[in-house]
Amino acid sequence: MHRENRGGRSLKVDDHEVIPAEATDLKYVDSLIAKRMSSISAVDREKTYLDVHGISSDENKETPELVHKSLLQVQYEIGRLTEKEAYDLAVSMDRTYVCNPDFVLAFLRADVFDAKRAAARLARHFQLKLKLFGKDRLVVDITQDDLDKDDMEALYSGYGRFLPNKDRAGRTINFVLAGKKSTTISMLRRAFYNSMVELQDPDFQKKGYVLVAYSFNNGRGIGGQADGNYKFPKLTESLPIRVSALHVCHDGTLKRENISMVKAGLNSQAQLRTRDHYGTHEEVMSILQGHGIERGIIPIAEGGEITDLGAHRQRLLAQRSAERWAKPRRRIVHVPGEHDVLFGKGSPIQNHAGNRALRSLVLEYHERYFRAEKGQKIKIAQEIVDIIITQNSGVFLREDDGVWVTVENSVARTKVSAAFRTLRMDQKRRTAKPSVKVGYSAYQLY
Repeated sequence: MHRENRGGRSLKVDDHEVIPAEATDLKYVDSLIAKRMSSISAVDREKTYLDVHGISSDENKETPELVHKSLLQVQYEIGRLTEKEAYDLAVSMDRTYVCNPDFVLAFLRADVFDAKRAAARLARHFQLKLKLFGKDRLVVDITQDDLDKDDMEALYSGYGRFLPNKDRAGRTINFVLAGKKSTTISMLRRAFYNSMVELQDPDFQKKGYVLVAYSFNNGRGIGGQADGNYKFPKLTESLPIRVSALHVCHDGTLKRENISMVKAGLNSQAQLRTRDHYGTHEEVMSILQGHGIERGIIPIAEGGEITDLGAHRQRLLAQRSAERWAKPRRRIVHVPGEHDVLFGKGSPIQNHAGNRALRSLVLEYHERYFRAEKGQKIKIAQEIVDIIITQNSGVFLREDDGVWVTVENSVARTKVSAAFRTLRMDQKRRTAKPSVKVGYSAYQLY
């Protein structure tokens, strides 16, 4: 957006970025958007209207010739960029990953085959990824194993995710609920992860998505912390995604400066497709229905409660298992999963779901194990390790300097053998104490 000095106070975002003062002035931002709308052609205004109201368009037909020509043009435009240090670093680490045609094609689709814009977006993408996840994750697909505890809490909260149902035009809906006070960095990592997962669907790339931001009885806005209201829209400029429409739904408690920052953070095309909807919950749901989003799609009750949180979490758990099947296993896992076996002592460790599952397997195999010769015992222990890793998509983790690290196969097998020995000692003691039913551990949610 235009950044003239209007005498206002800029808001510091971090050591390298400042929110311009005019970004918090809703009247000023809306006037700029109105000027842009009046300057575009009648055809573009019609296209904007159709996008906002969920009416499909036959525009942007792809052909093999267009795709081939555009992919070549992107590489030419990348070469002309002067600020692409993170991109160059990524190429030096794994050119195949960075230059994968399917990956680059997603950026072209986000910018409707404008190769120059797509090249700039691609360069920004690796700059953002480097900032959010570091050099070690620059040329790998981000998985849930790469997210830390705060990120996972933000992800599993259900306050920001793509919904399983689509709008009238067949576009994916991104639902963001204000109120969960996640850190800005966790909110950005969550959005990055969710977007890159959704990109596996070609229709998502081609049609773009609809963003519904819902804020009732909450003045903070959609970004968690105040600066997130500006940074969250900016994130979309560094991902191969296109905002086809944005609906900001609120009851009047949402601060004007937060609405303004959301709009200011968007590019000009997304700004033109942004609408404010003010009213009661029922009134807003009716308005959204008129914009192609049927009642029942947005998983929120009138009181502000999320209505599908259990199903959302189950989808994420299944997604995490699928990632471990499809992607290389991580040496470091920030938050153990429900099928992971943890080394250590104490109730939180022993009551973790994966450790309980290991004890159940040991109990199931114990007679065969105790009858076996030494060499066979090793094979039985390995069987159980394989079940946990291959069938359950679990890993064996040991805490090292505050992080969970995957252990070698031989160490995992030793853990299983130790569990058999513990069971044998318990049997010999012939304890008559009843078993204690335990609750969920702190790690079991994920």
